[in-house]
Amino acid sequence: MTLEKEILIQKSLNEIRVKSLYKGVTSSVFVGTFAALFIFFYLYQDIPYMGHWLTVLIIGALIRIVLYKKYRKNINLYTSEKWINLHHYATSFVALSWGALPLLLLFGLPLHKELIVITTILGLVTGGVISNIASKKTAYVYSVGIVSAFALKMMIERSESYLLFIGVLFLFIILLFKMIKIFNDLFERSQRYRIDLEEKLGIEKELQQEKLRSLQNSKLASLGEMATGIAHEINNPLTVAIGKLEIFKRIIPTEKFTKENSNELIATTLTSLRRISDIVGSMKNLSRMKDEAELQDFCISELVDIVKPLVQSKLKHSSILLIEDFENFDVKSDKGEVSQVLLNLIHNAADAIGGTEDKKWIKLSSFKKSGYVYLSVSDSGEGIPQDKISKIFQPFFTTKEVGEGTGLGLSLSKNIMTRNGGDLEYDSESLNTTFNMKMKNSDS
Repeated sequence: MTLEKEILIQKSLNEIRVKSLYKGVTSSVFVGTFAALFIFFYLYQDIPYMGHWLTVLIIGALIRIVLYKKYRKNINLYTSEKWINLHHYATSFVALSWGALPLLLLFGLPLHKELIVITTILGLVTGGVISNIASKKTAYVYSVGIVSAFALKMMIERSESYLLFIGVLFLFIILLFKMIKIFNDLFERSQRYRIDLEEKLGIEKELQQEKLRSLQNSKLASLGEMATGIAHEINNPLTVAIGKLEIFKRIIPTEKFTKENSNELIATTLTSLRRISDIVGSMKNLSRMKDEAELQDFCISELVDIVKPLVQSKLKHSSILLIEDFENFDVKSDKGEVSQVLLNLIHNAADAIGGTEDKKWIKLSSFKKSGYVYLSVSDSGEGIPQDKISKIFQPFFTTKEVGEGTGLGLSLSKNIMTRNGGDLEYDSESLNTTFNMKMKNSDS
């Protein structure tokens, strides 16, 4: 691991430590203050200066609350390291205040009361250590400051079995230290894993976004390539519609205006306008791109109807026959996305066979297999060379001439089919160039 990366990880760990330490401040102050009030009312008649001790402890609690409020108001006021140090000093002040209590109990408390106080404080120590586990230094000070004060009290008193009590406290502090080390190491490892995982997820998210951007660029490039053909496709029916309306306008005031003439003119005009609507609708379907595929039920003919208006001009220009020989199965996919794949496959096929002299055709057929529906796109070409089949789905690989292809079409098309729960496969056993679009069956 490089030094720069370790510095970044330490910075992230410190930010997480700050959040963890300050997250538990309010509950820690509440429990500590409640315990202090309990001990004060339990001992104030037996022990002098308990009021002073409680005042100091409440001051420490208020310091922690004020610090917490500043943190909540503006976390960027200090660096993570300074927030940690401020928390450490405030918490250490409270711990030392609790550490002063055993010294107040010297030679002045009945055994049964002392046991209750010891149990309460040691329980408080354990809770305080856990709440400060994100900072090993603070947890050590919290535990040592209080427990060592109890050990010092017993050494001064030298009461019966005091050595046994000191031994138990010594064992307790050893166990606390082990717990602090284990939990702090666990905390740090888990947070390192979290940082690493977030980094990987961030990279993965960026890759997904890059794929979406590439896919959208590919769509725009495809639409750009089709722009001339689409303009021609729209211009033809638009010219027909305008011409028919001009005729309609001219014959209205004359004897040629009959029911038969008007019906024929209106029907032709509507057909032309529907043609334009189909082309625009197909472009609209292809232009959308979403973060996640929106699966819907539709039949294969709907998919073909989206794509046909956008390819007819190119097919007609290259004298390519489009053969529709498919069974109209129901599928479950994102209609807009898989139509982009079909459009890309037909365009690729047209580019591959467009310059040949033989009879040219592209055939759409379908079949079912293992609960999936396959839409096959075949062309009159003789297939892809064997040495290139393994590369055709790799990004930036293309068999087209320089400047004629991006090499992203088949790779992105396969990604689209995969995210729609299907796949895109090349049929190497077919005599002609054939790609199979694998889609979920609506019935399965």
